[in-house]
Amino acid sequence: MNTKQAYEEQVKSRLSELDKQISNLAEQVDKQAGEARQQAQKQLDSLKAQREEIARRAKAVQEASGAAWEDLRDGLNKALDSLSQSVDKAFGRFEKAA
Repeated sequence: MNTKQAYEEQVKSRLSELDKQISNLAEQVDKQAGEARQQAQKQLDSLKAQREEIARRAKAVQEASGAAWEDLRDGLNKALDSLSQSVDKAFGRFEKAA
């Protein structure tokens, strides 16, 4: 496995974990009521939009050849880190509300 393939596998793994966390958040949103549910749903929608953007970036990395994928890697890593932080913050808000 070359470096690019290893990186793609790492991204898949991180996305899979983030997908599980977002799914768990969605379950918590379903348990909310009223204004709290509306706010939580907005936050969940934002997380899902971030996730979709990351999927587009991951596809661009996968399709890139030569050194181009390395240029795209930094942006994708930052996007993954940002989504991870956003998911953590969302969990923190739900824990405070519970």
